[in-house]
Amino acid sequence: MRRIFCACFVALVTVGCGTSGGSAAPATPTGSIASTAAATPNDLNSVNCPGTGGADGGTLTGLGATLGEFRKAHGPQDSAASAEFGATIRGAGNDGLHEFSARCSTLGIVVSVNQYLAKVASASAVKKALNGYGILPADAKLVSDTTPMPCEILMFKSASLAASANIQDPDGTFLVELQGSVEIPDLKHVDSLIYDLDTTGGC
Repeated sequence: MRRIFCACFVALVTVGCGTSGGSAAPATPTGSIASTAAATPNDLNSVNCPGTGGADGGTLTGLGATLGEFRKAHGPQDSAASAEFGATIRGAGNDGLHEFSARCSTLGIVVSVNQYLAKVASASAVKKALNGYGILPADAKLVSDTTPMPCEILMFKSASLAASANIQDPDGTFLVELQGSVEIPDLKHVDSLIYDLDTTGGC
């Protein structure tokens, strides 16, 4: 699953990307978000979120949000690396990374988010803190929890995602992947999470 953000950080060790880059600016939608074509949760069709434009409005502020609402909730957005949001984490295990990286549909809907933690924590502690991170939809319900080591994958459903006209996710399903640190790749030392509307991947 780390493939989706390899264009964002050259310093972060990742496996090969499934996308063709993301340097081209995606099309900026016009009119209301209800009148735009649906975005796809497929990672192969996502791009690094653009620094300008993108859809605005809606009630979601994390996964599935319009880029405008995501910016408001999780900014600032890095002017030099537009996929990066929030403060830069300094003096910790993820030193030099931003709090969040986001991938968007070509309509400017956030379809995937990487979150980097300031310090490592156990998987159980991270799961207890998930709602406070602001990326899960408020109505998200856990439906399964599996541990295909070295990660843990949580599957959720959300009625608000299912009802959104901006994404092709009629079941409202998405995943959260908890990842062990590069130095100690186990679930007692989680330092990053992936939230993704595309549920076809794995560790």
